[in-house]
Amino acid sequence: MYRLIIVDDEWEALKGMRDTLPWEQWGFEVTGAASSGEEAWTLVEADIPDVLLTDIRMDEMSGIQLIDRVHQKYPEIRSVIISGYSDIEYYRKALEYKVFDYILKPSREEDFSKIFSNLRALLDQERSKEEQYHYFKEHWNKNREALESFFCDLAEGAYRETGAIEEKASEYGISLPRNAYVVEIGWRRDNAEENDKDRIKIRSCVQKYFRSSDGFVFVNKRQLITVIVSGTLG
Repeated sequence: MYRLIIVDDEWEALKGMRDTLPWEQWGFEVTGAASSGEEAWTLVEADIPDVLLTDIRMDEMSGIQLIDRVHQKYPEIRSVIISGYSDIEYYRKALEYKVFDYILKPSREEDFSKIFSNLRALLDQERSKEEQYHYFKEHWNKNREALESFFCDLAEGAYRETGAIEEKASEYGISLPRNAYVVEIGWRRDNAEENDKDRIKIRSCVQKYFRSSDGFVFVNKRQLITVIVSGTLG
């Protein structure tokens, strides 16, 4: 179940969304309901949700202001907004904060079902990648030398047959993409010590990026940072 906080300053609308929609069926648990932006912020701070569902037009703190505050501190939280037809300008502003989608008032259960089913699929995909990342990180730490040697040989074309690659990858408990690019990142410093520092910094940045994507990052035999990343030519 993904944690959800609902925000609307109209009590009947808030109660209706909280109590009548089949959230569990869609894979969500309503962990909080707030009638103002400030109240919602308190709930977010107390129990960081996966998703924030908020009305746009509210007194004191608007939905946009709430999303802005949440996005700055918790950028991983997904947001869905509830908007009237006259609020389209607010929605355009919300795009800056990567709002997942919006629901127009008056709304139907089908509107919520479609959007939150799509959102659950995205969250499932992200969670799966996160789990794969942690598994691979633990696996890499245990078998670092052997895995780096395998990736170096793979990037330099030592394996010619797909079957041999898959067999070797299976031995290490990893799954490689069928279609992939091999990217080498090169730089030059006259000072060897500075060169080593740059390598560490660049590798760290690249690893952070590929934490949320399909890719393997390592240093090859020529001391270049190398990435094997899934992709299709065309």
